[in-house]
Amino acid sequence: MKVLAVINPFAGRGKVKRHLDLLHKIFKDNHIKPEWFVSAYPHHPWHALKEMNLKKYDAVVAIGGDGTLFDTVNGLMHHADKKPLGIIPLGTGNSFIKDLAPDHFKLQDYVALLKEGRLRKIDLGKVYTNKHSFYFINMMGFGFTTDVSIRGMKFRRFGKHAYSLAVLRELFGLKKYPLVMHYENKIHMMNNVFVAISNSRYAGGKFLMAPDAEISDGKLEVLIVNNIGRMELLKTFPKIFSGTHIHHPDTSYFKVSSISFESPGHSKLLAPDGEIIGRLPVKINIVPKILEVFSVD
Repeated sequence: MKVLAVINPFAGRGKVKRHLDLLHKIFKDNHIKPEWFVSAYPHHPWHALKEMNLKKYDAVVAIGGDGTLFDTVNGLMHHADKKPLGIIPLGTGNSFIKDLAPDHFKLQDYVALLKEGRLRKIDLGKVYTNKHSFYFINMMGFGFTTDVSIRGMKFRRFGKHAYSLAVLRELFGLKKYPLVMHYENKIHMMNNVFVAISNSRYAGGKFLMAPDAEISDGKLEVLIVNNIGRMELLKTFPKIFSGTHIHHPDTSYFKVSSISFESPGHSKLLAPDGEIIGRLPVKINIVPKILEVFSVD
């Protein structure tokens, strides 16, 4: 088996780089021949993959965190004949893999999936802005969630606690803004704090952002939080670990196949899979069962 192994040596505060020798050994033990692609700058895999001839590979493997996965997916989606995607999580968040494999998996287990796991077709979200179009595999948010993503990048030195600390820090500057939602041929006006649109269940590694999300159901989960204050959001925050935050009276939680947002006078930044790309206004569609991934079941 020959694979293109896409790595970000700086993912997980250098975790990928520290595990390279072990990865070489595990690939060899599993009779998998990797050809290494090393990311040298932001979105390098995305731009490089879309120009590559992938015919000689049996699969493409993203080795890193959620950002590496985002870039690899967007690069793959430029190909009509899409190679199956393997995921070896060595980043800070590693959110999407929770929908494919159990938490107790180790490196050798993820590599073994490339030979022993079954291929599963999954959905992707597709985003359209005035200047960009791209896919997300995990979650796309804006408002408070984007502020947290930006802060989380600065807090990466705190490892798995980076996202939680970023949430607490951004609470001090919490602001509401006018938001217009277009959904099912209706216009909805709101005073918004944040929106999170999820394909999979987890965000930030351990936050159960969308507890009802399924990665192959042809739907996206939309979480909208309006009018909530700092203290109430702080009090509600711990519920995100169990997914019970969706029952708060200031939240709306529902499934969609397509939805659009705009904010008059506010070009809010977007955060797909923890990256910062694009601004409102935005349209988001589900693309059903468009990509094959290696999964436990």
